[in-house]
Amino acid sequence: MEMYSDIQMVEYLFRKYYKVLRAYSFRFVNDWHAAENIVQDIFFELWCRRESIDFTQGIKTYLFKSVYN
Repeated sequence: MEMYSDIQMVEYLFRKYYKVLRAYSFRFVNDWHAAENIVQDIFFELWCRRESIDFTQGIKTYLFKSVYN
């Protein structure tokens, strides 16, 4: 895996997972605006906790569990 800066890694994850996470979130809230807000909040928290998250281990699972919770 290439070495990314923190901002590059979060941006990469956002571009890769935003749409699918939004659709997944919509299944629970049945509102596109609320679904977008949920996903944006998750990525904000991801950014805030970037120092303590291992981006090489199960980040996809982390993101989907965050939406679910």
